[in-house]
Formats: sequence, C-alpha cells, structure tokens
Amino acid sequence: MKTERHQQFKLVMGLLAVVAVVGAAIFAPAWFAAKSNAPPVIIEQSMEPQSAATSEKSHAPEVAAAVTRVEKVPKQCQPSSQSEFDGKLLYGCVFDILYRFDLALLDQDKRAAFKTNWEHRFDEGDTFQSKEQTDRAIASMVHALGELHTVYLNEKNYRGLLQSLSGELPGVGLSVARFGMFSAVKALGDEPAQEDLQALSRIGEATPVVVYPQPFAGTPAALAGLQMGDRITAVDGKPVLGLTMDEVVNMIRGKAGTGVEIKVARTVGDTVEARTFALTRSNLKVPMLETRKMGDIVYMKLRSFSAGYTSQEVMESLYTACTGKNLPMESTEVLAVTKSYVPERDCALTGLVLDMRANPGGRMEQAMDIAHMLLVEGPTITTLTRDGDSIAELREVLFNDHNARITVKNGEILQSKNEPRVFRLFPDNRPIVVLVDGNSASASEILAGLLQRNGRALIVGEPSFGKTVGQNVVPLVFGTGLKITTFSFLPGGAELGVAVLPDREVAASDAFKDDPIQAEDVQLTAAVNAIAELNGKVEALAKLKARVQEEHSRRDSRMLDAQGRGLELIPVPAK
Repeated sequence: MKTERHQQFKLVMGLLAVVAVVGAAIFAPAWFAAKSNAPPVIIEQSMEPQSAATSEKSHAPEVAAAVTRVEKVPKQCQPSSQSEFDGKLLYGCVFDILYRFDLALLDQDKRAAFKTNWEHRFDEGDTFQSKEQTDRAIASMVHALGELHTVYLNEKNYRGLLQSLSGELPGVGLSVARFGMFSAVKALGDEPAQEDLQALSRIGEATPVVVYPQPFAGTPAALAGLQMGDRITAVDGKPVLGLTMDEVVNMIRGKAGTGVEIKVARTVGDTVEARTFALTRSNLKVPMLETRKMGDIVYMKLRSFSAGYTSQEVMESLYTACTGKNLPMESTEVLAVTKSYVPERDCALTGLVLDMRANPGGRMEQAMDIAHMLLVEGPTITTLTRDGDSIAELREVLFNDHNARITVKNGEILQSKNEPRVFRLFPDNRPIVVLVDGNSASASEILAGLLQRNGRALIVGEPSFGKTVGQNVVPLVFGTGLKITTFSFLPGGAELGVAVLPDREVAASDAFKDDPIQAEDVQLTAAVNAIAELNGKVEALAKLKARVQEEHSRRDSRMLDAQGRGLELIPVPAK
C-alpha cells in the first residue's frame, strides 16, 4: 500500500512538473572560472536528472552537492577500475561509502544496525549475477536509510546526470509545457484513482503541449520562427495526442546535425493557423537566466543553478542593466572594473526582482557567488558535515573586502581562512525582492534565506520547499554513481526551519498555473509594487533626513548666535 501511494505521489508530482527543456549544453568561459580547479558544487535531482527525457519523473528538488574526491573511495570502486561486471563488488562499494559518509548513519547504534541488516544481505543466491538485480539490491539498501535524497544512480541515470552537467545534450532550443494541468489534476480530488492519473499523463485537447517560454535566442527553434504559445500538434508527422510528454520530447531531441519536423497550431487573432517548421538539431548552451528591464527595475528569472556559468550570466546581465555597458571579457579589464566600480554611484537601477520560483537548485558555489554580488557583508552559509561520529562545521562570513571560511569542530576553531570575494554589483540602498514558491529548493533557498536573514531582501510568494540537506555525487565503478547525503546547511548561519517563509505571502492564481501566458502573474505584480513601496519609504526617509538636518543646522546656528551675544568675546583680528 505504501509503495502504491508513493508511486501515485510521484505521478501526481510528475504531472504537475510539465516544463521540459529540449536540448542543453554547458560551456563556462575561462575568465570567470576563478575556482575552476575545485570540484564543482552541484545540485541535482534527488531521483533522476530533470531533463527533456524525464519530464514526467518525480519533481523532487535538486540538492546541494559536491563531487567527492576519488581518493576517499577504495581503489577497486573508482571509475578507473573498469573490468568485467561484478555485482557483489559494486554492492560492497555503495555499502562502504554509505556506512562511512551518509549523514543518516551518524548515530552509532543506527550505523551498527544498518551494517548488520545490509552488509551481507544478498551474499547468498544469484542476486549479483546481473546488473538489473544488482541495481535493485543496491536501491533497496539505499532506500532503507530513510533518507529521501540519497540515491543510487545506475549506469543510465549516472550517464544522464553527467550529460546534464557537461552540456552534451543536443536539441533545438525549446522549452515546452503542458497547459491546463493544474485544473485537470485538481479535478481528480485528493485521492485520485491510479487509472485516472495514468490517463491524464497522456496529452489531450484540454492539456496540450505548448512552447513556453520563448525559444532560446539564436537556437534552431528561434531562428526557424517558433514562438511562445505555439501548440505542438505533431512531430515528424506523428500526432502528439495520446502520447506522454516524455515521448514527445524524445521525438524532438536527437543527435546534433539531424533534422526534425514540428507542426504547431498558432493563434493569430481570432483564427488558428497550422504551421510546420523543419529544424536541424545542434549542441546548445541553454541560459540559466532570463533578464528584462521594467522601467528602472531589473527582473531576473533564475531557472536553475545547475550550470557552472549561472553566476557569470547574472554578473554580466546585472552589470549591463546597471550601467548600460557590457562587462569586459578579458580578465585584466574585469579586474579594473572590480576596482573602480561603486554600486551606489554607478548603478542606475532603482530595484531588483529576483525570481526563483520553480528553481530546484543547482551548484551551491553559484548561489554563493550571486550572494556576493548583492550583499555588503554578513553571514552567508554554515554547513554541518558528517566527520565520522561527529559534525564538522564550516561557517562562511562575507566582509567588505574578503570572504572568511571558519572551520569549527566540537566548539573549537580549527582553521580560519580568508579568500577573495566576488565584487558587489547592486547598490545597498536599493531594494531587492525575491520571489519563491513551493518548488524553490536547496540552492535557491540558500540564496533567498541568506538575503532575508541579512535584511537585504523582501521575500514575496509562497513558502519554499524546505530542503536543508546536501549531497555529494560519488563516481563509481561500472559507470555508476552515488548521490549521498553528507551535510546540512544553514542559510545566513541560521536554521532554515520548515521553509523560507515569505514576508508577504501571495499565492499564484489557478489560472496562471494553467496558462502563464494569458493569466496575470499576481506574484510578480506584488513584487514590483513592493519595490515601488520600498523606494517610496527610502525616498521619504531621505527627504525627512534632509529636512531634519537643515532644521538642526538652523537651530544650532541660532543657539550659537545667542550664546555669542551673552558673552564678551574678543574680536578676531583681520589678517
């Protein structure tokens, strides 16, 4: 019964998580890679990488992670130790890493019980004769931890993860979504039948596949003329009605250099026109950021932190929005900008709306770099990592001219290290509003939480997902991997609690969830209004300060004159 309900939950969440990127690639310019030699801190899906091919899988949030150094892994378990498949060896490798590093096994008694129950559970019999049976045995052991975000990645899933991080996904540059799904799922009630959910997973007239948002600039889809709002009706001549989102996306995706034909229905005025587009797939760099100016306010939609160039995109876009200039690409010129740039003087913006709704997370260091661009100083994050039977604490505190990393164990400071900070771009006297919702998780909660705790941003929207633990991704033998929970995090050095709670709770309308093109985005409207209100308060305070200063100056002058008239003063001789 529990398994059935879990599968039902995954299907419901998958049906609501209907946006899929069709093709991606990751390339990070060298000038920005100041930390390029360190293992990337990545955030990934806790079940399976959310790509175009897995759009109807579980929409669990991405989780903060770091690639574990392979020297911590026994030699026979390392990816370089490729040989004939050995299921017992692979099972033992996963057990050893879980036993030594997983946060769920910090308690000695729980660790001992886990060892007794699982170390040799499948030694007898033929479980390790095949990859499929070995995968099932390992998955059973990992599931027994009771830690949702520790996941064994078989060869297929680990390869998919590496693809999503390396940028080797070819495509046409489309994002697609199923419109009308919120109302359709809601109509099934609190206890929907499995067959009804399965039926809803199939594309229907009321739940079409729609291009949303706009195709990425410069991609085959954009160059061919596909537009946001186009309803996909067929791919390579095959109608999409009755198919799943996965099936449609897999038909659109393919090897770079190959062709695909997409037929759409486009609304033009009061009519619907059928149009057909012939595209050639290519390797793409999918932007993590969408930026647009709204008067003197800049709106930034952060889709994810998963790419290593996310913070670079934010830096370039924010600098351009502030100054009207492009950030130089040469490292020497960038260094000159960092030394001369004064946000309060050089940035013309009056506010920033940072939209992290439906942002499942990404690379943690990307979120931290963005925090540096927005924050003068203050605690940014504390991580609590399992170290054997105890916890090692790493505190990061931002100062005006550096970032401090302080390692603490058992209440004793073991190390304190200062390192360069990313230069600050946004003025401290201009308001920031952050948008979050129930699908904002992990790195997005870290960034939103630390800005809120430092009094630097107003949070608008709905409570976030509430994700407080992070994972390391460990590459293993036979092309597999393990995503293992090794640490928890405290945004701004304080407990996250149940979620990032909005300062102003504003729910998205059902109409917007069904059709974000036609319906009003009331949360964004609330954020823009909050910027105007906060600016009004700042302006009013500045006017009050100036008035009081002038009044006090006149008062002090009168008092000084009166004081002089009551004294016999010696005239100051003229020179």
